[in-house]
Amino acid sequence: MIRTDEQYKRLQKGLKTGVAGIVLNSLLALGKLTAGCLYGSVAILTDGVNNLTDAGTSAVAVAGFAVSLKKPDEAHPAGYSRMEYICGLLVSCILCVSAVSLMKSAVVHCIAGFRSGYAAVVPSPLLAAILASSLVKLFLAGFSSAANAYVQSDLLKGIATDSLIDCGMTAATVIAVFLSPVVMIPLDPLVCIPGAVYIGYTGAKMALENIRKLL
Repeated sequence: MIRTDEQYKRLQKGLKTGVAGIVLNSLLALGKLTAGCLYGSVAILTDGVNNLTDAGTSAVAVAGFAVSLKKPDEAHPAGYSRMEYICGLLVSCILCVSAVSLMKSAVVHCIAGFRSGYAAVVPSPLLAAILASSLVKLFLAGFSSAANAYVQSDLLKGIATDSLIDCGMTAATVIAVFLSPVVMIPLDPLVCIPGAVYIGYTGAKMALENIRKLL
């Protein structure tokens, strides 16, 4: 049985990791959503929405860890540890809804793009900056993984895995946006489709894991 002081340290570490995720993902989302709106790139917008969803995931993780820190009382003599799993289930729902929304948006813009032949043109320096932003996600992945080595939480494990794969998604987004004007094919909405599938898969998997732990 884990000692109370060790449990407290575990939750504190999870709390700090969640706060870092909120701050970093919110900054990334703000920059990418602004760039996507200014230059009409669906892929950059999708990447920004994904970062915004990640910030929401971190916020729910923080709430879960914060509530779990509460001491047992008359209403909850066993404590609030299960709140972590309930928050994980809420995060999975957010991910699934986001996946459906992104998939719908990607398909609509794919059809419109192929009909019009329009491809968003984004300045190369801005694309380089967006590509460099993947280093932030790489840092967050390493930071979350290091924290989870002690915390052993599905929430942090999901954040670390998602951050790592986001690096690849950002790189694919930049390549697609860069090549779209060259080949005159709207590649950027096409990149959104596997991204939406991955987000949906992650949400469904997380939901099943948390339901299993709650039952």
